[in-house]
Parts: sequence; structure tokens; C-alpha cells
Amino acid sequence: MEKNINDNIKDYTMDENEVKLDNDQKFDILLVKSNNITDLNWQDPQYLNKITNSDFCSVETIIPVNFMEELAIKLNVDKYKFSDIEVQTIGEDKNHLYEILYIKLDEKEKHEQNYFGSLLNINGDKIFGNLVILKTYLSLTSDEMKYTNINKKDIIDLMHYRANTKVVLYHDGDYEEVEILGEMKTFADAFFENDIYKVKKHEMCFLKHNLNIWYFEDKYGEKDVLGKLLDNKADMYIDKCIFFSMNSNKYRGNFTIDELTKILQLSNKLDDFNADSKYNQEIKDNIGRNIVYTKHRVLEQTFNLNFKN
Repeated sequence: MEKNINDNIKDYTMDENEVKLDNDQKFDILLVKSNNITDLNWQDPQYLNKITNSDFCSVETIIPVNFMEELAIKLNVDKYKFSDIEVQTIGEDKNHLYEILYIKLDEKEKHEQNYFGSLLNINGDKIFGNLVILKTYLSLTSDEMKYTNINKKDIIDLMHYRANTKVVLYHDGDYEEVEILGEMKTFADAFFENDIYKVKKHEMCFLKHNLNIWYFEDKYGEKDVLGKLLDNKADMYIDKCIFFSMNSNKYRGNFTIDELTKILQLSNKLDDFNADSKYNQEIKDNIGRNIVYTKHRVLEQTFNLNFKN
């Protein structure tokens, strides 16, 4: 006897904290059905637009009280015998977290590959069948978390900034935020020019930011460029510098002037650059969900605690 949708919902391995909602209004998700995008040229400037405007990609409205039932329908859980749900974070910006949900299928049921879903995923797994993309609003100044409307441009931007990451440069006496495509070494060779062989590199953890600093010291440079990030050596004269963040050993993240400004100010005040222990604990919100503390939340709340009270 085949299971119906409600039976399959009971078999989900998603933790209960992942399905509790604080939403009382409808919100939009993005549904990506199984697809094949291998015939599209990834070098085409319209590549992502063509993908998101395809028939397999659609914005769907969810009613909070029916969240699990609607999720089950979108993912076609009644189509499969093996219906564990995988949840993966695929990106974040200052105020939002982006996650994909898909069925972790048994090998025997992997028939319809989701090529775009596999491209979105960052853990290396190939995805089969449908997936949904959720966008969560994370307040920077409180622990509020709420699903919010997602649209196709959100995903285009997410993928754009995954390849074209933001970094901060210091040169000619000023800081500049730019986008970099490709390897950091290639960019650094051009940026530091003939002084590339003199560049020093430092990697450190600062309030959940995996901060990388590549810098060139010169007597004609400026002081106080690095705050007290490097063992309180504020007296160094810096001519050029690149600040960037790594999301993993493989992937570079986005790093902005706003983040750097707060980090430099905090470096002059904090004795310990590690995040407060509470940000590494499993803390529940008012409806029992684990509170997510992204690097943006930790930085903003630590900055406010030190400078705005």
C-alpha cells in the first residue's frame, strides 16, 4: 500500500526546529523542478536570467498554517519511497539567509536530475527531483527570524556574488569596495604589481569572519590602516592592502566597507576577537527554534554593544 502525502510528512527527518514558523502572512518561495541546463552557455551574460525564466523555475505562495503540506506537494514526496529532507544553506547577505530543501533520494530513485539545484548547492551533492528555496529575514539587532518573500532576482544576485565576490582594497590613502571575479592571486598580482613578492598575508577569525589580509608595508604608506588587527601593530605604514573573507577553504565570501569599518573600530577596543560564547551555543527563540547567529548578526550586535549604548 502506497503512502499518502500526510504519511510521508511524518517520515521527514527534518528537526522540529526547522519547521516551526513565526509567520502569520503568506510568503513566496522558489520552486525548482528537475531540469537539464547543459545546453545553455554559462558564459552567456543572460545565463542566469534564462535559467530562472525557464518553465521549471517558479515563484509559489505558501500559507504558513499549511507549510508542511504545501512543502510536501512541491517536493512530490508521495512519488518516492525514501523521503528524507535535506536542508542546506546556500548563501547569506547582511539581513537574509538562503536555504534549499530537497529530498535525499535512494540511489534507485535518482532518475530526474536537478542540474540547476546541483549548481545552487555548495556541498557537492547532485540533486534529483524538485527543490524549494527559502529566504529567511534575520534581524541584526534582535533574534527575530521570519520567512520572507523570495524572487528570481534574489537568486540571480546570489549566484552573481558567489562568483563576483566583494572585497575591500586600501590604496592611494583610501578604502574601496570592489568586485573580483576569479582567483585572488591573479587579482593580487595586478594590484600589487612589482611589489607582489613583498606582500605579507594574514588570516584570522574576527567575530565569525574568516578575515584575510594581504598587505604591503612601505615607509611612504599610512599608519592606522589595519587598526589593531595584527598583534596591535598599529604603527605599521601600509601602502596597499586587500581585505577579504572566506566562507570555506574553497569559497571566498563577500566583504564590505561597512563590515571593515566596524571591525577596525572594534579591533581598537576588544581584547578578544573571538565571538562571545553565547553566539556558539544552541539558544532557542520564543517558539523553540535554534537562533541562527550569522557573522553579520554577531558583528552588528557586538558593535552596538560597544559603541551604541
